[in-house]
Amino acid sequence: VLSRANVQLKPNQLHAVLSLLEENSQPVREAAHELVGCGGVIPSGVQSIQATIQALLSNLSRVPEDRESIHEAMMKIGQTHSQEIEMLVNELYMIDAKFAPSEANLDDTSYIARAMIVLNAASVRKEIVPLLPFYALSHLQYLHEKHPSHFPSHIDSSSSSTTTTTTSPSSSSI
Repeated sequence: VLSRANVQLKPNQLHAVLSLLEENSQPVREAAHELVGCGGVIPSGVQSIQATIQALLSNLSRVPEDRESIHEAMMKIGQTHSQEIEMLVNELYMIDAKFAPSEANLDDTSYIARAMIVLNAASVRKEIVPLLPFYALSHLQYLHEKHPSHFPSHIDSSSSSTTTTTTSPSSSSI
């Protein structure tokens, strides 16, 4: 089991790790999920975070059975890379300034994973809250009930401090 990493991958090393998500072996893919979920392993910068998120979303689409370990990685990426996630809110929620945002489908596995990243980032970085689409916080309660170990139970947007509670991950599948 990996804990907070003492190393940071270089961009070419991140590319090699993300290529492991294409492997047929589930243990290899899960090890890659666990590695990118370690705080500080992903190189600094929005491009590295974008590449990691895209690779995980592609993996989720291709291999739905990896959902639990992908969700764990997404949650941790949101919590440990909140500054970069703040710059990606519109992209992750697919918000286009030319159009009014429409409410996302709560059955969409890609939306759930993207919301997981952003809402976990918002749980540690209050500056994200005003950037969220109108429906994001109303989805939080439902998403926390459906995935209690991967969504914060509450994001306090009313004061200068953010109060959240995230249940520790369980070993059982959701």
